[in-house]
Amino acid sequence: MNVNIIQQSPLSEIPSASGIEVFENRIFIIGDDTQYLFELNSDFVLVEKINFFKAEVNETGRISKSTKPDLEALTTIQHDSETFLLALGSGSIRGIRDKAFLYSINKKQVTGISLRRLYDHLRNIFINEQFGTLNIEGALFYQQKLFLFQRGNISGRNLVISIAWNDFLHFEEQGNHESILIQELKLPMLHGLQAGISGACIVPGNNMALFTASLENTSNAIDDGPSAGSYIGLLGIAEKKCVLIDLVLLKDENRPFLGKVESIAVTRFNGTDKIDALAVCDEDGNPSQLLKLEISI
Repeated sequence: MNVNIIQQSPLSEIPSASGIEVFENRIFIIGDDTQYLFELNSDFVLVEKINFFKAEVNETGRISKSTKPDLEALTTIQHDSETFLLALGSGSIRGIRDKAFLYSINKKQVTGISLRRLYDHLRNIFINEQFGTLNIEGALFYQQKLFLFQRGNISGRNLVISIAWNDFLHFEEQGNHESILIQELKLPMLHGLQAGISGACIVPGNNMALFTASLENTSNAIDDGPSAGSYIGLLGIAEKKCVLIDLVLLKDENRPFLGKVESIAVTRFNGTDKIDALAVCDEDGNPSQLLKLEISI
């Protein structure tokens, strides 16, 4: 797999970009310390800010680390013949980051979802299996299943957690966990840092998924640290297993790209071997960044 950066664009109005999705040439981005869903057009111009919840912000417009819901994962959902965006908190602080928001693109309605019971169930599994602190950073929807991606940069254990969509949607009331499957993905270390999954998306019309993984110099799942590079990976999705097909270190003019890539979304797939994609980078206090990528598989 080859990945080329075609364009880099600053996102001066979007703090701490953490998730991106594309639907019908509309680009949607979330940030981990903001209450808004941002919509951009195909020219990367901000056209709308959708308020997900009320929040107190500082002078830079950001929610404090201690109170933010830490929305890190964004994916498109097809449910009841309607298209939604699902944004999920990371779960890295219990009671604060255990929330999700379902946004109807056509109706422009936002519905809050509690993830407390589901995330507590996963935390218990993580304790028993020594998976480390819960830290969901990516999500995708495929064949009525939701796939959640656990960042393993601290524990060394990157995970893919799948659950039937209906079980996820009603977990707070019903607690049905029989459909949950957890798989570990082995990712490399570089410069003494463990690559940790930071985002994911489905390749439309295919059983493949792209994901991002970054190298971050931090000692825990909550605090940020300087980035030492990022990977773009390709997965094959089967009934009960995801298969790592390829993984490449992202480069810019033959040098490692040092931005912290947080998420990826496909804009076009030719059906065989060419993918156009967009990725977002969180520059930790500086303006976020949008990358336009060309991927050959």
